[in-house]
Amino acid sequence: MASSQQFSQAVLCYHLKFFFFFFFFFLAPFLCEALGRPLPPEEVEAIREIAAQLKKKDWDLNDPCNNVTTITDKPRSDKYTNVIVCNCSIFSSNEYCHLQSFNFTGQDLDGKLPSSLWKLPHLKAINLERNFLSGPIPREWNLSKLEILSISANNIHGPIPPYLGQITTLKYLGMETNMLFGTIPSELGNLVNLEYLNLNANNLTGQFPLALTNLPKLTTLRISSNYFTGKMPEFGGWKQLQYLEMEASGFDGPIPSSLSSLNNLTEIRITDLNGQNSSNFPDLRNMTNLKKLMMRSCNLRGNIPTHINTFEKLVVLDLSFNKLQGELPNLDNLAHLSKMYFTTINSKVHLDRKATDHYSLHINCGGKPITIGDIKYEGDDGLVSPSNFVNVGTWGLSNTGDFWDYENKASDYIAATTNVSGLRINNSDFELYTTARVSPLSLTYYAYCLGNGNYTVKLHFAEIVLRQNRSYYSLGRRIFDVYVQGKLELKDFNIEKEANGVDKAVIRVVKQVVVSHNTLEIRLQWTGKGTRNIPKRGIYGSLISAISIDSDFKPPDKNKAKKIIIGVALFLQQKGDIMELVDPNLGSQFKKEEAKRMIKVALLCTNPSPSLRPTMSTVVSILEGRTTIPKLDMALSIDDPFMFTGLRGKVDQISQQTSKTSHSMATQSSNSSSWIDSASASSFSKSSLN
Repeated sequence: MASSQQFSQAVLCYHLKFFFFFFFFFLAPFLCEALGRPLPPEEVEAIREIAAQLKKKDWDLNDPCNNVTTITDKPRSDKYTNVIVCNCSIFSSNEYCHLQSFNFTGQDLDGKLPSSLWKLPHLKAINLERNFLSGPIPREWNLSKLEILSISANNIHGPIPPYLGQITTLKYLGMETNMLFGTIPSELGNLVNLEYLNLNANNLTGQFPLALTNLPKLTTLRISSNYFTGKMPEFGGWKQLQYLEMEASGFDGPIPSSLSSLNNLTEIRITDLNGQNSSNFPDLRNMTNLKKLMMRSCNLRGNIPTHINTFEKLVVLDLSFNKLQGELPNLDNLAHLSKMYFTTINSKVHLDRKATDHYSLHINCGGKPITIGDIKYEGDDGLVSPSNFVNVGTWGLSNTGDFWDYENKASDYIAATTNVSGLRINNSDFELYTTARVSPLSLTYYAYCLGNGNYTVKLHFAEIVLRQNRSYYSLGRRIFDVYVQGKLELKDFNIEKEANGVDKAVIRVVKQVVVSHNTLEIRLQWTGKGTRNIPKRGIYGSLISAISIDSDFKPPDKNKAKKIIIGVALFLQQKGDIMELVDPNLGSQFKKEEAKRMIKVALLCTNPSPSLRPTMSTVVSILEGRTTIPKLDMALSIDDPFMFTGLRGKVDQISQQTSKTSHSMATQSSNSSSWIDSASASSFSKSSLN
């Protein structure tokens, strides 16, 4: 269990989160005293009901103010907290103490939100974060003195009840990562003392209520990963706002100009605005306290303003996926800037093409090379950074982005299951799903040097990070998009949902993918949806286990292609046009006789019979001009299906340019030299090499 000092420090770091430090510092003198004085009988009975509703079995009902749990074998984590605060100075009477707050976080309580809380009239703070509580928010929660209510990271469903707007004493309202749906009730605009509002990662819809835009004391607003509609809210009434988070909230752009009036902001996160309306970069020149600025996928156009250089406290700058242009302004004054992203979507990857065409590719994403059946999967277990490109033979990958609010490590970009035996995959390729590549923003795989044509792409997924149990560890939701050749193929893809559980394989097949410039691109992009800190930070974003790419056509026979080349050379030699094999880019800067000699020697060296090819010493002697090439008669058998099938088009093309040729050439025996295999009619027959 974390000490009270550690808990207080954490609270201070997170915008006075839960405000429990207040109780530790100001009510500590009453804690010890409370141990020797009882609670009123009605409060004890209420606690009994609350414990039953929460399914909390370790609350000592004989001494309800005791913070010591009666369960000793319960797993502990850094998120586990069990703190009860009783106040014995509320009234002049010294007869009773009163329960004033409780903090039961990270305990995996799997009951329901307790409706009996109203029976504790002096309750000021409730923290039930990171449990597995279900059900709706009870109607009985009309607590006149409540200041802190945090029920984030639970399994609570239903709408946000309007009667929460009657608790005007509320300063902190946290309901992140639940299954709340419907619209935000306008009655929440009555919470005139509200300083912190977190509705991230729910299923809220509709327009943002105008009544909430005038909360005078609001310092933190977090409404990311929802499904709101309409324009972004006006910001003018939130003069005290310091932290603004609207990632993938569903709003339409552009960003309102009233944002420029919020001079106290230290962090802005706005991403993935809908609509095609673009706008210039907002005027932020008066926000000199900014430490983190994220405006990703906001349809921003034009130049980045020079006043960004005045944000001397700026640590992170992310302006990815916009339409910004021009030169980057001078940033010399940003001494603390450690991370900067201007990622754009660019499918034009220029690679040094050295490999020949191939027609399939299989990658074990995040894992080592493995062979399954007759398919060899290439390894992809190299460590990547928040921004880099890795070239691996005939493929490569590009990773962009880091995990916010988290100290990133290179190993964070690879996920590996800790329980291989727990994988619910019965087929032989289960090994593909023991690892995966993870990316917090954009992950692109490039398969290049592919032969042009249509391909089938198989994308292999398995959720091996999030869990599926009656624990807050199972509350995470991973949602991302997948593009193939720039086309959106999987929208809001949720692996766990598509596979009907975790540790289960799901394969998505994309057919008739056109490769026209020898490159195929697969891009996975996280667009701000889903959860980001459940069960812990640094695990959100896209995840993929393996990639399979196979052509929809029969690849050409490489040996046949070589024979076609030889056949063309023989045909040109036969017609006396052997110099057409010389690259015209050479011009006249070479000796023709030497070129002819080299080509003829090359033809002799292609004899399929090793014993009839010239020796290396003979080749050298011929090239040096010391040995004369014998007069050999070699002819191409046009009727030979092994070679001529692929040659016919080329032969016809050349024939039309000169004169008509016979459809067959007489095969003659060769007595001139033992270099030519007279039995190989499919390869050579007589014709003068001179």
